[in-house]
Amino acid sequence: MPCGRISVTRLPICGKSFKPIDILSDAAPWISLTMPPPGNASSSVRLAFVGDMGFTWRLGEAIDAQGIDWFLSPLGNDLRGFDAIVGNLECAVMPTGTQTPPSGRIQTLPCILPALKAMGIDAVTLANNHVLDGGPDGLASTRALLAQHGIAAFGAGADIDQARAPLMMEVGGIKLALLGVCDAPYAYATATRGGVAPLDRRWLLEEVARLRGTGATVIVVLHAGTEFVFHPEPARIRLSRGLIDAGAALVIQHHPHVVQGIERHGDGLIAYSLGNFIFRLSDNRYQRDIAGVHDGYVLAVSLSTLAPHRVETVDLLPTRIDPEDRPALLAGDARLKAQSRLDQLSRDIEDDALIARRYRATCRREVRGGLLDSYYTLRRRGLAEGWARLRTEMMRGDRRRYYLGLIGLNAL
Repeated sequence: MPCGRISVTRLPICGKSFKPIDILSDAAPWISLTMPPPGNASSSVRLAFVGDMGFTWRLGEAIDAQGIDWFLSPLGNDLRGFDAIVGNLECAVMPTGTQTPPSGRIQTLPCILPALKAMGIDAVTLANNHVLDGGPDGLASTRALLAQHGIAAFGAGADIDQARAPLMMEVGGIKLALLGVCDAPYAYATATRGGVAPLDRRWLLEEVARLRGTGATVIVVLHAGTEFVFHPEPARIRLSRGLIDAGAALVIQHHPHVVQGIERHGDGLIAYSLGNFIFRLSDNRYQRDIAGVHDGYVLAVSLSTLAPHRVETVDLLPTRIDPEDRPALLAGDARLKAQSRLDQLSRDIEDDALIARRYRATCRREVRGGLLDSYYTLRRRGLAEGWARLRTEMMRGDRRRYYLGLIGLNAL
């Protein structure tokens, strides 16, 4: 299957020219967001995608205390020229909650939503492993508060039909269909339980083909992969290329918390990980000392109204989370260095042998870590809990793949 590397270039940004005018109710089988066409005569639409946005309670308090202008000042005006901006909101937004939630859970305050609007965020995927960090009520609260602030959401809902519902957007005369899915089985929505849209390969390929058949430009936003790894897994590469072959124009991905490369495949574009865009890292013991977690990039693309299923141009805007946990666009030598790194990571994707070696190394590390965790659970808590931990380790799909990967079975 033909695919090609993307060169890093800087393109001019045209003026933003819409406001959301209609968000359908939760009961609707899909979500619709309509924007009027640009005021100028441009025949192209500029879209931007940003990475993981994990607002904690303390970051929400800092924004509330110091103001939106303080939070957004490192970004300048460079994100205000797009026709639509889409991000991954990786937290539960709750009017009241636990200021110190259980370890690993991310909750925040509603005051972060005006900051997202001021930044220009128009839609967010909720298909991620933290949207249920406030429980079912937290998911409902997040969806309701986003709607109140005029930000569309997709990828999670009160049941599987709502979670799978595509976000339909018309931007500058181009009909877009956005699908959000997540590879976190414990968070999957069902017919009777709220959660995220499952990463079901067969359903996803069929849904992409169906939506393409309606004339929509299909964008898949995928939350999957191994954290803190700079290269995508072979199976995720195969799935991403298969989605383009099925009719998607863009496959945008999150979850590793570090950047990974991009590639063209046919007429489409795949971004394997946009990295972190907004995260409170200063007191985050889980992430703060890991290489690459402060870095991300804004993926900017243009689509032609004459050929909306083909990505015309690509622009990568490197970002970094500053010492005060604010997103900042890089400039000068730092920008050039980040772009060079992205270019190398993109070239690496073309090397199947390299990708296979890196994945085997990842599998070895993950298996070793899982077995050691099971062993220490047994030592500290007894045989019953140790065995239960090992069984979970071996049976959970998002962990079992690493054991399979050691014997060359690279299933997603």
